[in-house]
Parts: sequence; structure tokens; C-alpha cells
Amino acid sequence: MSVVVNIEASRIAFTAAEGRHVAELELVIYASDAKERLLGESRHKIDLKLKDENYQRYLREGIPFDVTMRAAQPPKYVKVIVYDYAADLLGSAIVKLK
Repeated sequence: MSVVVNIEASRIAFTAAEGRHVAELELVIYASDAKERLLGESRHKIDLKLKDENYQRYLREGIPFDVTMRAAQPPKYVKVIVYDYAADLLGSAIVKLK
């Protein structure tokens, strides 16, 4: 299955390094059935090293991230968790699929 995520960037704790805006995020995606039993999981480390024009665009539009993952059967729920190490900030969203 394909999961398309758009991460809100305004609360991410970017730092400056070598003329770029830098952040490190952890992204976890869970797929589950109607009884919320786990069908699949996908983990990703996102290292952002953005030039100013991409940084400004991501602040306006969010950070796009696409994942293709396997699930034992078509899921009923998808949960996305994003953790920002520098800000010690956690965000999540759950989508119920039809």
C-alpha cells in the first residue's frame, strides 16, 4: 500500500549548519485491521538539510513523505507518528480507511 504523509513543519526545531536548515525526525507508520490488530509497520529516519528556498516552501506547504509498505491484508486504519528529536516533540494522526 502507498501512504502519503505531509508533515507540518512550523513546530520542527530546525538548527543552522553550513548554510542549511537541519532537523532529524523519526517517522513510524502502522497499519491495522478493523479490530486495531497490527498488519504492518514502517519506520524511517528523516534527515533534513534544507537550502533556504526549500525550507521556506516546507514551512508553507509541509514536508512531503511517501512510503510504500506491505500489509498482511487491506488495512482499516493507518496511524502515523512523527518525533522531532531536537524539540522533543511528538505528533500523530490516525486515518480510518473506507
